[in-house]
Parts: sequence; structure tokens; C-alpha cells
Amino acid sequence: TYYLEARPVKEIEALYNSFEYYENIRTSHDIDFRVQLGDTAYIFKINGLTNVCGVTEMQIFGRTIQFDFNKNEIATGKNCAPISLTASNGEITIIVDRCSIEIFADDGKIYMSCIDNDTFCDRNMPHLVIKSENETVIKNMEIHSLKSIRYNFPNRFIIYLPFPLFHFMP
Repeated sequence: TYYLEARPVKEIEALYNSFEYYENIRTSHDIDFRVQLGDTAYIFKINGLTNVCGVTEMQIFGRTIQFDFNKNEIATGKNCAPISLTASNGEITIIVDRCSIEIFADDGKIYMSCIDNDTFCDRNMPHLVIKSENETVIKNMEIHSLKSIRYNFPNRFIIYLPFPLFHFMP
């Protein structure tokens, strides 16, 4: 069987700034996992997310991503997609910036791009929180902060037009 894959482009690694690595993360109804974040875009790479049943939530800059193990789906804002959460050996990659959340999962089978009023990140809530109804284990997670692309593009990418786009007549 053939299918299209959706994965983050390799070139995004050139924007990696700082890096944090966590192993054997455990959450339950009374234990949350928290990480303080800065005012920048991030990539989260999650490996080995397992939960017997129930819902696990990630809150990133105040926006919630739900992993529902009962329905085998992932959801954020008004968007949801089916995902093989029982096959916990796959990587889930989440890219978050000021106004969007992108999720790559199930070996490239799932891609969700969430750009709407529900996904604008609240920079007054600069943290990642993972919580769940039942015990959830994450084998490992990488957190990469990203440099701003605004200042990292070489000038050769700027296109100068020999004519104005608009001409105003008096």
C-alpha cells in the first residue's frame, strides 16, 4: 500500500536554537509535567506516548492538544484526526508558533495544520503542561526552540521589482 507522507522539512533544523531532552515522562490525574517556555516558536518531538485508556492533554502557550486513547484521535481547536495511538512507537512532531499549530504523526500519515482563532498562542502562558486522566508514559521528548526566520533569511531572497506594484494618480 502506498500513501503520501507529511513530515517537517529537513531544512527546519537550521533554525534550531536551544534543545531540551526528557526521558520517561509520567503523568496521571494528580501529576502534571511542566516546562517553562520562552517567547519563540518551538518543535516538540514525542516518542512512545502510551496510555491504557482516557485522554492525555498537552497545553502549549495556553492551547490544548488532546490525545484521546478511547477514540484513537488527536484534536486541537476545531480540528481532529484519527491516529493509531495504540501503536505507541511512532513519533509525533508538533510545531507551534504565534498563530498556528502543526501536527505530524503516524509515520507521516497524519498532518494537521491548525490556523484559526482557537490556535493563536497566548504568550502570557509561556509553558508546556502535559496532564492526563490515567497514567500516561512518554518514552522521550525533545523540545527545540526555533530562531526567528525574520532575521535568518539571506538578503538574496528579497526580490526587488523594477516597477511599483501600485501607482496612485492625483
